Amino acid sequence: MEFLVLGVLLVVCGVAAMLAPHYSTVAASTILGSTLTFAGAATMLQAMRVRHWAGFSWQMVLGAVEVVGGIFIVLTPMKGAAAIALLIAIVLFVQGVTQMGVAVRTRPAAGWSWLLGASLATILIGAALVVRFPYAAVEAPGAMAGVALALGGLGYIMIAVGLLKAKVKGPS
Repeated sequence: MEFLVLGVLLVVCGVAAMLAPHYSTVAASTILGSTLTFAGAATMLQAMRVRHWAGFSWQMVLGAVEVVGGIFIVLTPMKGAAAIALLIAIVLFVQGVTQMGVAVRTRPAAGWSWLLGASLATILIGAALVVRFPYAAVEAPGAMAGVALALGGLGYIMIAVGLLKAKVKGPS
């Protein structure tokens, strides 16, 4: 039952990202920009505490760059989409490899091949974002991540269906 719930949740999230690709890309950019701004401010505050440290000036410059870059991404999220496209590509690659590990580990279970297929598709989507860079940022990386989420969800749903069929059938 847990696999079914997870699968449905992933499919719903994936479809939402596909239906609103612009919003999912903007949301990812806004989160990245906000995080950078916060990290930069924290870096500068910490630098102020160690003013006599040899790296003080460089740390202040680093913090300022993070704050300015973060604010720029928040104010113009689609310009930050190129960075998001690469970040999503990395996440999709890692997700695909991890899903592949889950699929191989559960190989005797019915439906494992669906998860394996989803993992291969996820890796290919990540690779497509890298190959199409920087144009991938314009093609809404949020939508591509949504496809990967929905495929992974389908894989988990198929595992759940396989487990339900095995339970109904009973021991052989």
